Amino acid sequence: MVSDKLSYMCLYVLKHIRSMYENICSYSRRTLELRKNINTLILFSILIADLLSRTDLTVDRSIYNTINFVLCICFVLLNPAFNKVLSGIFLISITLILLSMLFNASQLHSGSINAFMFTSVSWVMLSLNRPVLNYSLMRVLIYNYLIIGIGLSIYYLLSDYDFNNLVQNKNFNINPNGASIYFLGSIMLTFVVTNGWKMWMILSSYVLLILTTGSRAGMVSMSLMLIIFAIYDHKLNIIPRHTAFKNIFRRVFYFTGLLFSLYLLMPSYFEFAFRRLIQKGVSISDSEFGRMEKWGYALNESTTSLQVFLFGKGPAMASDSMGGGLHSSYVEAFASFGWPYLF
Repeated sequence: MVSDKLSYMCLYVLKHIRSMYENICSYSRRTLELRKNINTLILFSILIADLLSRTDLTVDRSIYNTINFVLCICFVLLNPAFNKVLSGIFLISITLILLSMLFNASQLHSGSINAFMFTSVSWVMLSLNRPVLNYSLMRVLIYNYLIIGIGLSIYYLLSDYDFNNLVQNKNFNINPNGASIYFLGSIMLTFVVTNGWKMWMILSSYVLLILTTGSRAGMVSMSLMLIIFAIYDHKLNIIPRHTAFKNIFRRVFYFTGLLFSLYLLMPSYFEFAFRRLIQKGVSISDSEFGRMEKWGYALNESTTSLQVFLFGKGPAMASDSMGGGLHSSYVEAFASFGWPYLF
């Protein structure tokens, strides 16, 4: 009798332990799914905030917007697991930016503080371990993002169609280079989240839109990107050589067809884009003086003293001191933060 009661009690306890374990597992699964959805929505919101910055769609035309900064901080706080190797590398980068701030403190402005904060948070995000995401939700969101982007771009393109070859298509950005940067990012996303006829439809739209901007850097970068995605798949695995050559041939054939389509449909844009690319190249810019002159001036300025060589002129100061944008992230890096930061 006693043994029966004891057995019954043991079974009762085990049953409740099992029930508690199942509840905990169920809670953990729900929590994990919630984390996946939150992470996905935050990253997508960062993408949207980055799209809206420096465009005609918002009042604040700054690449350092408060919404994006807060979203990045939230993402880091929700995923505080860091990769040791990447953390060490990016900690060096952040330290060099901080030293650049300290050595140039007397001439910095509020934009320099914003640049330091946002760049540092970006490095911290890149040093995180791979976060958990709802990839199905992310694909749906990005697919719709790409379609809406094409719609908005075509609307702005058609509304400015009578530009008579004088002004490049700026999309809904404040300059054609900003538009081409957005289009290039969209092309990368297209390769990653789509396939089949959808991929080629969206890809064709963004390639044609880049050509209408007349951005020389955008056209060169787009060509390199098409070759890279012919050699690597969307997971960055190297494709077998015979398949890669076949893909490159297809890309060349496809790109030639797009150029012919642009020539037939929008001859003024075609002539404008290739006149800028072939006749002007990189040596001439629409700004006060050309890219080559700016890059040479920045190179000379970076060697005027040991402090400037090591720590640059400070965050967001290089462009100000040289009379405008430098048209190169690499030149901007050593001019603002010093040569060690570039390497």
